[in-house]
Amino acid sequence: MSPAQPNTLQAAFAAAKAMYDKGDLAGAERAFAALATQAPSVPQIAVMQGTIASRIGRPEDAVAHLSRADKLKRDDPAILKALVAAQEAAGQVAEAHATYDRLIALQPGSPEWLSGKALLMQQVGEFEKAGRFLRRCIKKMPNEAFLYRMLTSNEKLKPRDPLIAEMQARFKSPNLSPRDRSQFGYALAKVMSDLKRTGDVFPYLNAANAADRAMYPTDFAAVQSDSWQLIDAQADLDYPPADVESNLVTPIFIVGTPRCGTTLLERVLSAHPAVQGVGEQSLAMRGTFVMVGKPGEYRPLREVSDEVVQGYARAYDRHVRRIAPNADVIVDKSMNTHRIMGAIRYAMPKARFVVIHRDPRDIALSIYRNTFPPGQHRYGSDLGDIARFIHDFRKSVAHWQKHLPEPAFEVQYEDFVADPEPQTRALLEAVGLEWDDACLRPQEGGGAVKTLSFQQVRQPIYQSSARGWQKFADDLKPFDEVWEALNAAE
Repeated sequence: MSPAQPNTLQAAFAAAKAMYDKGDLAGAERAFAALATQAPSVPQIAVMQGTIASRIGRPEDAVAHLSRADKLKRDDPAILKALVAAQEAAGQVAEAHATYDRLIALQPGSPEWLSGKALLMQQVGEFEKAGRFLRRCIKKMPNEAFLYRMLTSNEKLKPRDPLIAEMQARFKSPNLSPRDRSQFGYALAKVMSDLKRTGDVFPYLNAANAADRAMYPTDFAAVQSDSWQLIDAQADLDYPPADVESNLVTPIFIVGTPRCGTTLLERVLSAHPAVQGVGEQSLAMRGTFVMVGKPGEYRPLREVSDEVVQGYARAYDRHVRRIAPNADVIVDKSMNTHRIMGAIRYAMPKARFVVIHRDPRDIALSIYRNTFPPGQHRYGSDLGDIARFIHDFRKSVAHWQKHLPEPAFEVQYEDFVADPEPQTRALLEAVGLEWDDACLRPQEGGGAVKTLSFQQVRQPIYQSSARGWQKFADDLKPFDEVWEALNAAE
């Protein structure tokens, strides 16, 4: 086939991109594959092929396409950024480190590449290596607050570590930006906690969270209203039987708030030889919006055609099978699943739900003392809003327990870590799995751990984090006041 003329190629590229923008990934994939045959030396085509492969859950294919784009256009930061994300998703750790090194060489002061490389080390358990890397970075760039925060999340600083005094001096600067005040605040709170200086923890946490609120304000009432409008759109569904014949994968959804133990349950279940964890997949939520529409304009799910509902289930199945091609049972621990349990069960009758609860004060403390990706979990910077979020979560779960044809299996975190074996046996039975001793040793599972608890989940099941709130009872009074008022009003 002769090469396409420039104008023809440009028009075909625009048409393929329009398919992608409309969400027709299959059509866009075919169109860009045809373009790649006609114009194999155009890097933008390979980039789009890689982007599509990443979107539909084929990270190895994404790496191949983006590596070709990199050869066609060397040292382009945008291409390398997409490539390193695909390499991480494909589990290509050494290759991802090499790509981060190239990005750092191109943009030496970029927080994105430095933090990305350090985070990758932490996620795969290379904590000592990450610590050495972060200290070298701090030495070169002593003003970068995020490096200190990452270092303190990686290890416990010793009392006389000079970095502590350095952080305290920088934290006191009146010219510190909100972002840096947030990062230094979380870092110093972690240091004070590690050093058992309990009384010094919350002054830093309060300052860090205040900075976050200034950068990312939120209207919790509006968020709560939208959540219940979405739940109401799933009312009066005629659920199919759970034993309906289907060749689709069996998904187990772990339902919980941030910092309540969802990762622990995922690792326990994923240790079973018949199960594979797929992390936090956003496809179930995105697919629900495809069915019922966008916020403020939700239509009743019962009015959506069977074809659309079945398409949602097939799309989810295709996505997770690309991640876990040999698994008949997968575990998905996506956040906010409590908002769409009806839609999931309606479209995927084999779906199972495991809800995990934890002492709300421990959840509140853990959310408040951790930093999340910018703009995510905005309620987490206000103790009152955290109380409202947990209360709303429990109210949502209670709603589904009344309306789903089969109740979700509920786990209490404190009971689980106190006596893992009987709790694990009950969990496996509830989701239809045979007993396997490997589920008592979740720390032996391999792979990257993409959670704030990247160190804890590599340890045997332990209960030392339970009731940690007691050391900060006075500091948590703003949470208690709202929590008690919400429960008294019921």
